[in-house]
Formats: sequence, C-alpha cells, structure tokens
Amino acid sequence: MSIADGRLTITVDAEAYVVRAELLREDALARRTGAVESCTVFPEADVDRGIDESARTITEARDALEDGREADAIALATTSATTARGAADRTRESRPVEGRGVWVRPKETTPEAIRATMDRIEHAGFNVVFLETLWQGYTIFPSDAAKAAGVEAQRPNMRGFDPLKVWIEEAHSRGIELHGWVHTFFVGSERAGDDSAGGQAGPGPILRAHPEWAAVERSDVGKQGPQPSTMEPGYYWVDPAMPGVRDYIRSVFREMITDYDLDGLHLDYIRYPVSLPYASSFSYSDYSRQAFRDEHGVDPYTLEETDPRWKVFDSWREENITSFVRSVREMQREVKPGIALSGAVFADPVDGLSKKFQNWADWIDKDYLDLLTGMSFGTSPDSVGEDTGVMRERVGDAYLYTATYGPIHGSPSDVMGDQLQAVKDADSDGTALFAYNQLTDAQVEALHLGAYRTKAFAPHADPAKAAEAALGPVVNRIESASGSCVSGADAKHASVRLKTAKKLLETAGDHGLAAARRQVAAIVANSGAWDGAQTGFTSGVTRDLRMVGRWLDQAGG
Repeated sequence: MSIADGRLTITVDAEAYVVRAELLREDALARRTGAVESCTVFPEADVDRGIDESARTITEARDALEDGREADAIALATTSATTARGAADRTRESRPVEGRGVWVRPKETTPEAIRATMDRIEHAGFNVVFLETLWQGYTIFPSDAAKAAGVEAQRPNMRGFDPLKVWIEEAHSRGIELHGWVHTFFVGSERAGDDSAGGQAGPGPILRAHPEWAAVERSDVGKQGPQPSTMEPGYYWVDPAMPGVRDYIRSVFREMITDYDLDGLHLDYIRYPVSLPYASSFSYSDYSRQAFRDEHGVDPYTLEETDPRWKVFDSWREENITSFVRSVREMQREVKPGIALSGAVFADPVDGLSKKFQNWADWIDKDYLDLLTGMSFGTSPDSVGEDTGVMRERVGDAYLYTATYGPIHGSPSDVMGDQLQAVKDADSDGTALFAYNQLTDAQVEALHLGAYRTKAFAPHADPAKAAEAALGPVVNRIESASGSCVSGADAKHASVRLKTAKKLLETAGDHGLAAARRQVAAIVANSGAWDGAQTGFTSGVTRDLRMVGRWLDQAGG
C-alpha cells in the first residue's frame, strides 16, 4: 500500500494471499477451541482434517513463493483459505428444530429453472421459503380475482404457465414449507431494477386500473394521478382506509390460500408509507379525509402536529392497518385454518408505530399472527442480537424468526454466520435471510457446512413435536459435557429430568405437556446453581430449554 500524489494504491500480491490463508486457518483454530470449550456438538474430525489440510497447503504455497512461482502460490493459498473457512463453518452449532426462512423473488420462467433454484435452497438447508407471489401489484399466478377487478391477471413474463403451482410442488417434495409473500399496500415502483422480473415500472397494474385507490401524501394534495412517496422514493402505495382497496387485496389473498396448497401467507408492507416528517405524512386521499371527518368532525389535512386531534388521526391510521390484519386473520381461519399467517415487521416497535402505524405487538397480543419475521437491518452480530432481544421481550412466547440481511448487504459468509448465531443466542426460534437472489455460492456453502448442516423443521408447524425433537440433542450435549463443561452430578440430574420430559411427551399426549413443561422449567431455574459449569455451555443449554418451554406453552394453548 502506498500514497502518492493524493492517490492510495493497494497492491494484492501472492504474499497477501498466503497471509490471508494463514489468518483464516487461525480463525478456524480459534473457533474450534471456543466450540470445544463450550461443549458445542460439531463434527470435530472433519474440522481437524480441514485445519490440517489448510496448514499443509499453506506450506506448499510458501514453498512456491520461495521458488518464484507466484501463480502457483496464489492458487494454493486460495485452496487453503477455502478449506480453512469450511473448517470454521463446521464448528458452528446446528439445531435440528428451528425456523430457517429465506425470501425469494422469482425470476424463473420454466419448471426446470424453478427446480434448479429449489435444489440450491435445499442444499443450503432452508426449511421455509417466503415466495414473492404478489409484488408491485402483479401476481405470479393467473389471478381470477385480479381479472375480475380489471387488473392485469399475471406478471407478463410468467404468462403461459402457473409458476406458483410448480414452486409449491418442488418445495413440498423436499420437505420445505412454501409461504406466499405478499406486498400488501405497496403496489408499484419507479426504481431501476425493482421491476426487472417482467413487470412495468411506475404506479403498477393496480393503480393503472384504479388510480382513485392511491394513497396521497400531504405534499401531493391537489395533484392529479398517483404520486410516489417522498421518504421511500419512487414507491407507490394504495390507501389502507379505502374499502375497495381492502376488498381487492383480501380477494387476492383468499384466492391464493383457497386455490393453492400454501403453508402460509406472509404479509409484507403491512403498513402506511413512512409518514415523517409532517409534510410527507400519509394519507390524504379524498376518501380518507372524508372518512375521518365523518368520524371525528375535522378534516385531517387542516390539523397541525401540535393539535391534540393529531394523535387521534395517528390512532385512526393505526387502526386501519390493525383492522385489516384482523380481517385477513378472520378470512384465513375461515378458508384455511391450518396454515400460518406471518408478518415481516420492523424490529423496533416504537419506530414501526410512530412512522408507519404498524402495531405488530398488538397483533401478537390479539393472536392475529402466528409468527413474526422481525426485520433487523444491522450489519453486525451485536445489532441483530439486540434487535432480537427487544422483540423477544415484547412478544413473549410467540414464534420469532429474526430476519438478517447478510446477503443483500454483501456480508462475508463468516459475518453472516455470526449474525445467525447472535439471533439464536438472543432467544429467537429461528432465523431468516434476505434475500435468496443476493445469496452467494460462498454463503450457501457456509450454511450447508455450518449453521444449517443438520436437517431441521420449523417449530410453528407442530410445537409439541418440535419440543420433543429438540430435547434429545440437549440431553446429548449435557451428557457429553459431563465432567468437562458441567459437573457429573449436575449433568446426571438434568439428564434424568429432561429424559422424563421427553418420555411424557412421547407417551402422555396432551396430558403430558404441562408435566413436561415443569421438568424443563426446573432445569432452567436450577442451572444458575450448577457448580463450576462453563458459561457458554450453560447459556446455550438454558437458551434451548427456554425455547422448548415456549413451544410447550404454544402446544398447550
């Protein structure tokens, strides 16, 4: 590296490749040591082989450097780095029961292409796919509900076959859940690339058919035609208060869960557009202004933020979103009661409510949703862990799969893996990655070798089965840690209790849930008194047992 004439020059030579390989091998050794010290279950023999092979290849790379064979040194160092990274990935814990979601924007236009994508998703180890089925106003399937409303009935590049049917078949053949991911009130975009999968940029097909449904920003009152948001540039929205909007969106949702064997409906953009600052607030359509005036005797457009009635307007907008979620829940339970209703929500409940009128905490309290994928946009493990902790404290026993953004941020695979671990350690029931379309081959392989190497199923599908399946690995970890991470006496006591809980779940049916729950709770309560137990081991075991306890509570109603 050099600086001359105000220009920074960085030269990456063969030596740099070798040093990088050496650092990655040291990282693998350190991760192995940490995993052993906390009695984490991982394939030690595979890790050791990888570390040894990396060391051997580094020696060969060093020899090549001494001989002046720089190209050979770079190739050998690259191989060593890949091997060391794979060894480090294998030191991660991999739980047999947890949510592993991924968001997918489908660009595939043939069954063969869908099959190839699902092969890659299966290889990575995901067990839930959130498939973008209604986005920017288009459905990916031929929609009778859209046709009846005068809206384009299918995304143009997918016409001629039904991709949703193929996606579901391919997912189910692999034991993977397929949830329909829907953009609820966000219906069009002018951003370059946002509509690259066969649509048309701009307001979108819904607002082209029904421009009177547009959400109106304060600064756009009086303008003709739909206008994009200021705070979310280029994004077009429909007005959540309008009966026509609500009826249309629900009709598409009903069609999806009636006509297709979906495992869930996943609500995204279930909110108003960002409505701060004041001049950028929504929604001031003629309909909303009149509806609020009819209920509260004042045109909201005349209100200043200092007016006490402004908070009433906030509450009115919040209720428009909440009542819609409630109506979707009622429809879903009527049409397809066995599927999961979930929401992609902002991790900070205060931010979500104050800027977008998204009161997801209330939705969980009232059982309008089965699970949350809280969106944690940070780039560090600490930040996503903190977001998960905030959400867990607020939602209690509800299923929480924290969404992290390593793929779209371009995070290195080790950072992405550390984020997933932080989410687990903060008491999430699973993780979700945004998004498949940015997932690199290196990230896929890191998941396959590491956090997702053990096949797992999502706990929301059957919480009693999830609890029973999770207890065995916890018992195995405790028993294998006896005398090293925990005393023999404490390990034996915990093992007996947990085996009793597992037996109760296997043989006592619903009657065994409460008894099993008491056994699990007793271990969590007593773990603080374990004599000389390794801190990482104790925290990992109690974290998983708290998780089992939540699932038992869910199973017991």
